[in-house]
Amino acid sequence: MAQIYSLDNAIAKFFHELRGVNRQQCEELALSLVGPPLQPCRIQGAFSYTIRAGPGLAKIIQFRSEYLDMHVLECARLTFGTLVAACVHHGHIGNPSRLGVYVMDNLPGVTYIEARMAFPSLNGMSKEMCIWQNNVVVDLARFFALSWKRPLKLNELEVTSCRNDMEQKLRLLSKTLPSPFSDTMTDLANNVGILFSDSYPLVLTHDDLCEMNILVDSATGNLTGVIDWANASIQPFGLALWGVENVFGYMDGTGWHYFGNYEQLKELFWRKFEEDAGVKTITLDFKENLKLARLVGIALRYGYKWDNLKETKPISTDDPSLRYLIAFLSG
Repeated sequence: MAQIYSLDNAIAKFFHELRGVNRQQCEELALSLVGPPLQPCRIQGAFSYTIRAGPGLAKIIQFRSEYLDMHVLECARLTFGTLVAACVHHGHIGNPSRLGVYVMDNLPGVTYIEARMAFPSLNGMSKEMCIWQNNVVVDLARFFALSWKRPLKLNELEVTSCRNDMEQKLRLLSKTLPSPFSDTMTDLANNVGILFSDSYPLVLTHDDLCEMNILVDSATGNLTGVIDWANASIQPFGLALWGVENVFGYMDGTGWHYFGNYEQLKELFWRKFEEDAGVKTITLDFKENLKLARLVGIALRYGYKWDNLKETKPISTDDPSLRYLIAFLSG
């Protein structure tokens, strides 16, 4: 039976194994930093405690078991502008358990999944919902275009390390996933080196561009922000395209369902991407590289999951993520 999410249980689970720091201490520090009122965010991450606080709840205070890389956040702000919250590091709290303390702007909007679930039906989209969904897709295309227009560099050792890590993870999946996924993973591992050629761009890539990390205007669908940049890194362009796939449909108890206008949404995304990125013509070779990057991103996102040691491991054959692999690798 699926476990029902509980805010209190999520917060209690985070603090359960910490020593020398508790929820009350974190909330007292939050109040001292930005003032009242104070309200825990409705959805909590596995490795942090996040609060909205201050006048108008205009600030986010996050207590993290893993420290943020402020250089990555600065790079994200330079690339994506106001879609990324400004963030200030305020040291740490606790001993011997130490939590990094961060104060950020509270970006407007709600998570995509909250906004989408507010619609009365996902079967047979109304005219209003089609317009709303189009706005989500257009703004995500612009988001990806921003990274395309700001390619980044890695040195030779970093490129080799990134490529080898990606290839090793794909080969591990080829041994642990059932057929036909194992053959697909082998093919991806054999070809992933193409994404590290000099002609293919490296960009800042969000590690978890899921429905809970995309913020939208609930009334219009326009993108208002992207959150949780903790594990962002420089990767070949397109590895986060699996996040776009999530706005082309939805998952329920029977599996993945693309919206009836899926093909139109996909065409809209790439047309707007080309316009905003200044790419007049996407060549056949580039399309093949994009397809490869998309598939590699899907494999690494849904073929692995976090364990209690904050490390990733291949999913089991009964893991719910397998349903996403079935849908997206054949899509």
